[in-house]
Amino acid sequence: MVTRTQTFVFWMLAATAAVGVAPVAAQTQGAAGHAPEANCGKEYFARDLAYRGTERGQWLPESTLTAPEYRIIEVSRYHPNCPPTPQQIAAADEFVVQTFLTARQKGWFDFEKATKDGFAPHKPDATVSIHFVNTANSLDDRMLDPEHPEYLMFYDTPEGMLLVGVMYFVRTPEERGPQIAGPLTVWHYHQYADPACIHEMQMSSAKETANGIRCEQGKFAGYQSPEMLHVWFVDHPDGAYATSMGLTWDILQGGIRKDLLALGDEPGSK
Repeated sequence: MVTRTQTFVFWMLAATAAVGVAPVAAQTQGAAGHAPEANCGKEYFARDLAYRGTERGQWLPESTLTAPEYRIIEVSRYHPNCPPTPQQIAAADEFVVQTFLTARQKGWFDFEKATKDGFAPHKPDATVSIHFVNTANSLDDRMLDPEHPEYLMFYDTPEGMLLVGVMYFVRTPEERGPQIAGPLTVWHYHQYADPACIHEMQMSSAKETANGIRCEQGKFAGYQSPEMLHVWFVDHPDGAYATSMGLTWDILQGGIRKDLLALGDEPGSK
């Protein structure tokens, strides 16, 4: 079994920077200026996103978060003004490349192949599903392993289901996501207005009873989901690790990033 540490060492040592891949730093929005060294990588900051990331709050110390309500919270151990180092930029670029190449090698750009490999709708009763979860991957001891991602993200297009990226989870609800590329890899979680239940690392509403909270499966998990990290294969306006799920039709029509496709044959081709 490959652990989180082994996975991290593998992609850091085995891969080199891919020629022709657009730098993540050039795609990622960031604040200008510099912050005190003491705040870079040593204190958690949080930013509130409205549903699907249509609005963003300011980066503030995570300890200042207010009472629970449904929202998406981005978290980072880096002050908003901490610039990424050259090493962090290279790590961010390489992890996108490795995730993309692994998905292509596994055949997951073919939706039917992905479902045969165990990826199923996160909410089976939903009319539209974007997140496809692999329960076995969600329960193993791996993290940030491109060969065993917890989720694939598909969008339905006129040409069929398009694999737009991958979503990684931490291994336990309490674990903090490792920022393998510093401020470029910002994790996020969902905060709920009502208590939630966790079962097989998936969240659902906990049912109210006359005696208080009753969690039919799994365990009571409070008001917060496990942390998660997106890796996008399309040209997301907020960068390759953006939290927002709001992809426009123009982005979907553009398909997979051309610099990623240039790494080899088009995904799904023989």
